[in-house]
Amino acid sequence: GTEDRLPRARFVLSVLKAAVSFGVVCRLPGCRDFREVMSEMEFPTVPSRTWAPTAGQITAARQAAHAAGAHSRALVYALQFEATLRQWDIIGQWVPLSDPRPSAILHRGRKWIGPMWSQIDENLVFRFTPTKTEGTTGKEVAIDLSVCPRIMEELALIAPKQRKGPLIVNPTTVRPYRPDYFQKLWRT
Repeated sequence: GTEDRLPRARFVLSVLKAAVSFGVVCRLPGCRDFREVMSEMEFPTVPSRTWAPTAGQITAARQAAHAAGAHSRALVYALQFEATLRQWDIIGQWVPLSDPRPSAILHRGRKWIGPMWSQIDENLVFRFTPTKTEGTTGKEVAIDLSVCPRIMEELALIAPKQRKGPLIVNPTTVRPYRPDYFQKLWRT
């Protein structure tokens, strides 16, 4: 019901419409009528973004993360800002064990899917497939981290021998962050 839930609601609605369209193609009973009803309904749209953080604000957020002893969060903020990555593409996702993607990171009946240090090569090029293209084109992106000063500042604080396993971990649990908890920390 709140505005911050609109993007998720729009996504759920698009999935529902796709499923109903598939039902229409398969000539499943009721799907054509349901699609027609949905086409008459109006749903609120997500307003365009009118604000983006400044470099100074990202620096302040990184400093606050370091002060809290959460150095990997500072790296996330630098990656989001300089590499224009989505937060969930950096911190990863906890998914059900039934998810077909492989993972060696398991906890409480879920597994983690996300970026690993091994995806950053010796030339500091970070290669990964964003979630936006994962299910469509499968296109991989390559980001040269060496030309990103804020990211390089953060990487300088991480010893090469520590650069193994998941790219971002919660210092308290030594496991990747849960997205809801990470978002709470960001808001704070």
